[in-house]
Amino acid sequence: GTWYVAMALGQATLTRPAGIVAWGRYADGVVTIPLLVVVLGLLAGANRRATLLGAAVGAYTMATTLAATVSVGSAKVVWLAVSVGGFCALLAVVFGPLTPDPDGATRRLRAYVVVLWLVYPTLWLLGPEGFALASGLPTGAAAVVLDLLVKPGTGLLAVRAARER
Repeated sequence: GTWYVAMALGQATLTRPAGIVAWGRYADGVVTIPLLVVVLGLLAGANRRATLLGAAVGAYTMATTLAATVSVGSAKVVWLAVSVGGFCALLAVVFGPLTPDPDGATRRLRAYVVVLWLVYPTLWLLGPEGFALASGLPTGAAAVVLDLLVKPGTGLLAVRAARER
């Protein structure tokens, strides 16, 4: 919420030749991705170490994506590769030690989160943050909608999954 207020006020943004980059979205992700991983870990009954590892990898992935976002040229490509590696590690944790017991609601929640997480890299690549193949307005609006689906949507589905356990 707070980062979105800052972005709406023209803060937590960076003007680049390809357009405005909302770096506040990445600062938000450094906090919210680990929280989502903790929710998945708790509902899956995963051990604390695996859950904290997933949370740390999630924060690392967002931090390196921010580095790719504000970089140019070959540095952008290097940071993108590092970020993709982090994202793959995050998925390995989510589909490894955070795999839920055969509980339908928890598995559906994990699938929901991961499918939506997979949309973010596409928006990044297309938008001004990545390679500016599309204007910032549609990709920025899509990212806001995606954030609403991921964050409050996951919370609502997590409550439902917890009730079904």
